Amino acid sequence: MTVDRLRVDPRLQIEAAGRVLFCDEASFLDNARAEWLFTFARDHHCRVVFWGDPRQHDAVERGTPFADLLEDQTLARADLEKIYRQTNAQLLAAVEDYHARRLEAGFNRLHQAEMIRERDTETQALQQIASAARRISETISAAGTSST
Repeated sequence: MTVDRLRVDPRLQIEAAGRVLFCDEASFLDNARAEWLFTFARDHHCRVVFWGDPRQHDAVERGTPFADLLEDQTLARADLEKIYRQTNAQLLAAVEDYHARRLEAGFNRLHQAEMIRERDTETQALQQIASAARRISETISAAGTSST
Protein backbone atom coordinates (compact mmCIF):
# COMPACT_ATOMS: atom_id res chain seq x y z
CA MET A 1 0.00 0.00 0.00
CA THR A 2 1.18 3.54 -0.66
CA VAL A 3 0.65 6.75 1.30
CA ASP A 4 -1.49 7.95 -1.60
CA ARG A 5 -3.70 4.87 -1.33
CA LEU A 6 -4.02 5.28 2.43
CA ARG A 7 -5.02 8.93 1.91
CA VAL A 8 -8.04 8.04 -0.25
CA ASP A 9 -9.20 4.72 1.19
CA PRO A 10 -11.32 5.10 4.37
CA ARG A 11 -11.37 1.32 4.88
CA LEU A 12 -7.56 1.22 4.99
CA GLN A 13 -7.53 4.20 7.32
CA ILE A 14 -9.78 2.33 9.76
CA GLU A 15 -7.52 -0.74 9.56
CA ALA A 16 -4.38 1.38 10.08
CA ALA A 17 -5.67 3.23 13.15
CA GLY A 18 -3.66 2.45 16.27
CA ARG A 19 -1.06 0.42 14.39
CA VAL A 20 2.57 0.77 13.46
CA LEU A 21 2.88 2.11 9.91
CA PHE A 22 5.96 1.07 7.98
CA CYS A 23 7.06 3.45 5.24
CA ASP A 24 9.52 1.79 2.87
CA GLU A 25 11.62 3.93 0.51
CA ALA A 26 10.86 6.91 2.73
CA SER A 27 13.06 9.17 0.63
CA PHE A 28 10.26 9.18 -1.97
CA LEU A 29 8.02 11.09 0.48
CA ASP A 30 7.57 14.74 -0.36
CA ASN A 31 6.52 17.45 2.09
CA ALA A 32 2.78 17.16 1.42
CA ARG A 33 2.65 13.38 1.77
CA ALA A 34 4.85 13.40 4.87
CA GLU A 35 2.68 16.07 6.49
CA TRP A 36 -0.45 14.04 5.75
CA LEU A 37 1.15 10.86 7.11
CA PHE A 38 2.31 12.56 10.33
CA THR A 39 -1.10 14.14 10.85
CA PHE A 40 -2.84 10.82 10.23
CA ALA A 41 -0.47 9.04 12.64
CA ARG A 42 -1.03 11.65 15.36
CA ASP A 43 -4.81 11.72 14.96
CA HIS A 44 -5.14 7.92 14.80
CA HIS A 45 -2.58 7.01 17.48
CA CYS A 46 -0.16 5.32 15.09
CA ARG A 47 3.58 4.94 15.21
CA VAL A 48 5.54 5.43 11.99
CA VAL A 49 8.71 3.56 11.07
CA PHE A 50 10.64 4.83 8.07
CA TRP A 51 13.28 2.98 6.18
CA GLY A 52 15.25 3.76 3.11
CA ASP A 53 18.44 5.41 1.96
CA PRO A 54 18.12 9.19 1.72
CA ARG A 55 21.02 9.18 -0.75
CA GLN A 56 19.27 6.72 -3.05
CA HIS A 57 16.10 8.58 -4.10
CA ASP A 58 14.46 11.98 -3.91
CA ALA A 59 10.79 12.80 -3.85
CA VAL A 60 9.19 13.75 -7.14
CA GLU A 61 7.24 16.61 -5.57
CA ARG A 62 8.70 19.39 -3.39
CA GLY A 63 10.75 18.56 -0.30
CA THR A 64 12.95 15.87 1.18
CA PRO A 65 11.45 15.41 4.64
CA PHE A 66 13.05 12.02 5.32
CA ALA A 67 16.57 13.34 4.66
CA ASP A 68 15.77 16.55 6.57
CA LEU A 69 14.52 14.67 9.64
CA LEU A 70 17.60 12.45 9.63
CA GLU A 71 19.93 15.43 9.19
CA ASP A 72 18.24 17.30 12.05
CA GLN A 73 18.44 14.09 14.14
CA THR A 74 14.69 14.31 14.72
CA LEU A 75 14.36 10.63 13.83
CA ALA A 76 16.15 7.90 15.72
CA ARG A 77 18.41 6.24 13.19
CA ALA A 78 19.62 2.68 12.75
CA ASP A 79 22.03 1.86 9.96
CA LEU A 80 22.31 -1.38 8.05
CA GLU A 81 26.00 -1.74 7.31
CA LYS A 82 25.95 -5.09 5.53
CA ILE A 83 24.10 -5.72 2.29
CA TYR A 84 22.20 -9.02 2.47
CA ARG A 85 20.14 -8.89 -0.72
CA GLN A 86 23.01 -9.47 -3.17
CA THR A 87 24.37 -13.02 -3.15
CA ASN A 88 26.54 -12.69 -6.28
CA ALA A 89 29.97 -11.58 -4.98
CA GLN A 90 30.80 -9.53 -8.09
CA LEU A 91 27.47 -7.75 -8.04
CA LEU A 92 27.76 -7.17 -4.28
CA ALA A 93 31.18 -5.55 -4.74
CA ALA A 94 29.75 -3.26 -7.45
CA VAL A 95 26.78 -2.32 -5.25
CA GLU A 96 29.15 -1.50 -2.39
CA ASP A 97 31.23 0.67 -4.75
CA TYR A 98 28.12 2.56 -5.86
CA HIS A 99 26.94 2.96 -2.27
CA ALA A 100 30.35 4.40 -1.32
CA ARG A 101 30.06 6.83 -4.28
CA ARG A 102 32.86 5.06 -6.19
CA LEU A 103 30.74 5.15 -9.34
CA GLU A 104 33.47 4.52 -11.87
CA ALA A 105 34.82 1.57 -9.86
CA GLY A 106 31.31 0.10 -9.61
CA PHE A 107 30.71 0.52 -13.33
CA ASN A 108 34.10 -1.05 -14.14
CA ARG A 109 33.31 -4.06 -11.92
CA LEU A 110 30.01 -4.63 -13.71
CA HIS A 111 31.71 -4.28 -17.07
CA GLN A 112 34.57 -6.67 -16.18
CA ALA A 113 32.05 -9.23 -14.88
CA GLU A 114 30.27 -8.97 -18.24
CA MET A 115 27.11 -7.78 -16.52
CA ILE A 116 27.06 -4.86 -18.94
CA ARG A 117 26.92 -5.77 -22.59
CA GLU A 118 27.39 -3.21 -25.30
CA ARG A 119 26.20 -3.53 -28.87
CA ASP A 120 26.96 -1.43 -31.93
CA THR A 121 23.34 -0.66 -32.77
CA GLU A 122 20.02 -0.34 -31.02
CA THR A 123 18.70 -3.19 -33.18
CA GLN A 124 21.46 -5.52 -31.97
CA ALA A 125 20.77 -4.55 -28.36
CA LEU A 126 17.02 -5.17 -28.76
CA GLN A 127 17.67 -8.53 -30.41
CA GLN A 128 19.85 -9.58 -27.47
CA ILE A 129 17.18 -8.50 -24.98
CA ALA A 130 14.50 -10.41 -26.90
CA SER A 131 16.69 -13.51 -27.06
CA ALA A 132 17.34 -13.38 -23.31
CA ALA A 133 13.61 -12.90 -22.63
CA ARG A 134 12.79 -15.95 -24.77
CA ARG A 135 15.33 -18.07 -22.83
CA ILE A 136 13.86 -16.94 -19.51
CA SER A 137 10.33 -17.61 -20.75
CA GLU A 138 11.32 -21.11 -21.95
CA THR A 139 12.92 -21.84 -18.56
CA ILE A 140 9.80 -20.68 -16.70
CA SER A 141 7.58 -22.73 -19.01
CA ALA A 142 9.72 -25.82 -18.53
CA ALA A 143 9.69 -25.36 -14.76
CA GLY A 144 5.92 -24.96 -14.82
CA THR A 145 5.34 -28.21 -16.72
CA SER A 146 7.80 -30.41 -14.82
CA SER A 147 6.23 -33.52 -13.29
CA THR A 148 8.83 -33.86 -10.54
